[in-house]
Amino acid sequence: MAPGRAGQGLLQRERNGTTDPEPPLGLHNGAPESGPSFGVLALPENDRTRSVWRRPDVLDIIAPDEGGHVPCVAESSQVGMALRMSEWYKRPRQGSGVTGEVQMIRSRAISRRSILALGAARPWRLASAQTAPRQPIRLLVAFPAGGVTDIAVRAFAGPLGEALGSPVVVDNRPGADGIIAAELAAKAPPDGSVLFATAAGPLNYVPAVRKVLPYDPARDFTPIARIGEVGFFLYVNSGLPVTSVAELVLYAKRQPNGLTHATATPASLLTSTVFANAEGIQLLQVPYKGDAQVAPDLVSGRVQLAFAAGAHLPMVHKGALRVLMTTLPTRSPLLPEVPTWQEIGLAVLPMKSWLGLVGPAHLPSAVVDRISQALRTALRISEVRDSLAKLAVQVDYASSAEFALIVKAQMIAWADAARLAGLKQE
Repeated sequence: MAPGRAGQGLLQRERNGTTDPEPPLGLHNGAPESGPSFGVLALPENDRTRSVWRRPDVLDIIAPDEGGHVPCVAESSQVGMALRMSEWYKRPRQGSGVTGEVQMIRSRAISRRSILALGAARPWRLASAQTAPRQPIRLLVAFPAGGVTDIAVRAFAGPLGEALGSPVVVDNRPGADGIIAAELAAKAPPDGSVLFATAAGPLNYVPAVRKVLPYDPARDFTPIARIGEVGFFLYVNSGLPVTSVAELVLYAKRQPNGLTHATATPASLLTSTVFANAEGIQLLQVPYKGDAQVAPDLVSGRVQLAFAAGAHLPMVHKGALRVLMTTLPTRSPLLPEVPTWQEIGLAVLPMKSWLGLVGPAHLPSAVVDRISQALRTALRISEVRDSLAKLAVQVDYASSAEFALIVKAQMIAWADAARLAGLKQE
């Protein structure tokens, strides 16, 4: 690629024997003409820190590779044109001499103390073109608006976008037990521009009950991070004459056709099936697209019970619904009087209803690490944690490597649970 105007000036000076390059547009002796703002990247203690002064209309700073080479991308609108340079150069080890064809930045421009101070102040703004997408991020959700997954995702989507320096747009693609959204995610370009905020269903449950899928759950995705575990509750209509699981079981056994139960997610279906088989009762499934569609029918009594996440808790506080138990390993602080699955005498559920973030296969590790850390930053915000807690989502961050092991183990657990529940692949 032919060098831009600044690069041409440097090459001419090199031909004349000059080793001290002319500073790029707007830079003089390592300092800006006016309106200074930093653009820096502080790396670990390996003496590869690169730094520049930059004007507000200049974008630079790209992370070096293992050999210390750094691509510089600069833009300036001051001269009525866009100057884009992407040349590899190497930091001089001593003095102010330069190496490489184009040298845009003096490595001695800013003190190390200034670099570290700025890097600590706003670490999420130091984005590399190789480690984070610059365009808006499309965040796929497999359920309609108004459900727990949707509400939970929207709670952290904004802070995640701020941490990455790119807007995050939630894209609801419900249907087919999450297969529609999962297929879109699997076929997305591996650049971090399309991500999938998913519960366990598309990657753990669906493979256990479907022989043919438009994606391979083990090969077509890159686990980025687990957000936490989603708590499930056994809701019943307040008009049902039961106040405990034992009373519900006795009541169900007296009904010739059993009871109707609403299912909006794969987890709700499998949990209901495991419960019915364990207690020896008959439940008639009524499928819904999402929790938001379940609520009015559950409140009105058109369906009598449902295993669902925390979306219906407001109706419990209003007295329209009643909760008899939770699948969480410990009692929920939202309903401390409600017993757990184990406390009522049922065997521990092998499968977990997790919530996590994945991308398409072959997502570069640098992109994965940056998004994972940005998500971790977002999950540390008290407002985000409070919003998730109200939905009974227990934040339990796991890194990409840890999350990959969880997904793999849970794939086996969900398959075993489906088999024991009598659900076969179709």
